[in-house]
Amino acid sequence: AQNEASARATLDEAGALLKAAGEAPRAAVEVVAALREQLAQSQAQDRAALAERAELMQTVSTLLASLQQAAGEQRAALDTLIDRAAAQVDALVGSAATQLDALGQRFSAQADATGQALSDAATTLAASAAEMGSLGEGFAAAVAQYQGANAQLVQHL
Repeated sequence: AQNEASARATLDEAGALLKAAGEAPRAAVEVVAALREQLAQSQAQDRAALAERAELMQTVSTLLASLQQAAGEQRAALDTLIDRAAAQVDALVGSAATQLDALGQRFSAQADATGQALSDAATTLAASAAEMGSLGEGFAAAVAQYQGANAQLVQHL
């Protein structure tokens, strides 16, 4: 009976091993199927991420092109503005130079006219002074004659 129990235990163990060995390929198939599913999901996620990155790169590329175009337009507008400002400054400088030249000529003409008038006035003043001197001499002579005549009159009286 002990041999029979030992044989039965051995057979039970062998049956359990055979059953486990029979389930191993099924478990392996399940593991492989699970791995395939995970791999497929990972690939799908990778493709989605790649598509998103490609879309972002396209958006960045479009924005960069827009920025470059705007910068070019701004540069052209700034160049035009600078050219116009330079032309206006040149015109103002030319106008100011013309006005200053005209003002200088008028000032010079007025200074010459004033100098001539002062010279004429000085000549007239000098002539008047000479005449006043002569008049003073005439008065002095008249006073001297009056005194002489007055002195004679006083002596006769």
